[in-house]
Amino acid sequence: MSLPWSEMWNCLIDKNPDFSQEIVVSNARNRGKNKNNYVAEMREFMQTATRILKPGGILALFFNARDADSWQFLKEVIPSDNQLQFRGLFPMKYSANSVIQDNRKGGLKNDFVLIYQKPGNEDNIKLIFLEKLPNWSKEIPNIHSK
Repeated sequence: MSLPWSEMWNCLIDKNPDFSQEIVVSNARNRGKNKNNYVAEMREFMQTATRILKPGGILALFFNARDADSWQFLKEVIPSDNQLQFRGLFPMKYSANSVIQDNRKGGLKNDFVLIYQKPGNEDNIKLIFLEKLPNWSKEIPNIHSK
C-alpha cells in the first residue's frame, strides 16, 4: 500500500502508524526497503494473514509492479493453494497527481487489488459482487521482464 493510501486509511481509523514498518520497495538506501527485505516481509505477512483468516475469509492486497519478477514473487510468498487461493483482481487507476511522475519513463501506471480467499466455508456471494467490478480478471496481468 502506498504512503498516501496508508495515510488516508489511518486517518479514517484514527491511527498514527510508524511508516518505517511499511512493506514497500524504496530506492532510498537509508530506509532499508530493498527488494530482498520486501520479499521477506511479504512472506511473513502472507503467512500471518493466512493463519488468522477465517475459513472462507477474503484478503484484498493492493499491489503495484512493472516487471514480471515482481509479479512472480507472489507465487513464492503465498503459502499454498490449499491454504490461500487467488480468486481474481481488478485495476485501480494510478496517478501520483504529478505530470512528471505520471509521464516518466518506467513509471507505474496501475495499482491492482488482488483478491485471495482461504478455503472452507466459501461465501460465493462475496465473489459474485467482486466479479461484477469493471475489468475484473481471474488472470495475473501479462507483464514482461525488462
